[in-house]
Amino acid sequence: MPSRIIVGICDDDIKVCELLSNALEQCEKIMRVRIDSKIYYTGEKLLEDLSRGDYFDILFLDVQLKSIDGLRVALKMRWSLHHNFTHIYYITAYRQDIRKVLRTRPMDIIPKPIKFKDINNALQMSIKLMSLTDSKEKCFEYQIQSTHYKVPIKDILYFKKSNNKILIVTKNKNQEFYSTIEKIHKELKEYDFVYTDRSYLVNFSYIESFSGNELKLYGLSESLPVARARYAGLFKKWTLCLSKRNVDNKYSSI
Repeated sequence: MPSRIIVGICDDDIKVCELLSNALEQCEKIMRVRIDSKIYYTGEKLLEDLSRGDYFDILFLDVQLKSIDGLRVALKMRWSLHHNFTHIYYITAYRQDIRKVLRTRPMDIIPKPIKFKDINNALQMSIKLMSLTDSKEKCFEYQIQSTHYKVPIKDILYFKKSNNKILIVTKNKNQEFYSTIEKIHKELKEYDFVYTDRSYLVNFSYIESFSGNELKLYGLSESLPVARARYAGLFKKWTLCLSKRNVDNKYSSI
């Protein structure tokens, strides 16, 4: 079971948002899991935060939002912002075109007026599915001030230590947060992250080439430093992986 769940609520009805927030507080006590929630009254503000890097495990989304409706919000989330792991629960008082709804891969549709048992059942289902998620879809969590962020581990290129902050570089964004490189290495010990020197922790699967005391990663124009003491071991491991990859490609084409 996940230790913390980040939940978004997006509805232009203040009373509905309060009801959902209270229901989540009750579920938090019953399920004994930490739930951090954030309320939005417009789809525009939700999309703004998502494009800036915010992430939600679960999103309760009103279909009949003003200006930009919930379906358009969800479509942009899925296809433009690539938030594919968020469990979306639509909130609606009306029947909708089921084909449009299915295009956004929702978990369920919760009818209004909202009942506590529907919220409780939704959280129970999502928590169970999160516990069964394949390790390749696991996320790395970090915090900047009061905002929690999650990024799929497979999307992380590298971490860089800078004084008492860490720079995380992913396919889509760069951000700084307070932590230590040693703590992150310990947290990601099950994944193939390697020290290239004492300040860099690199996702090994993104290494493209070595040159002197530097290496390049796929998708990055700049090079990263490699400590002399680590070069031989990293280069040998990379060469073996490259050879295995070429063999796998050869047989897969037969």
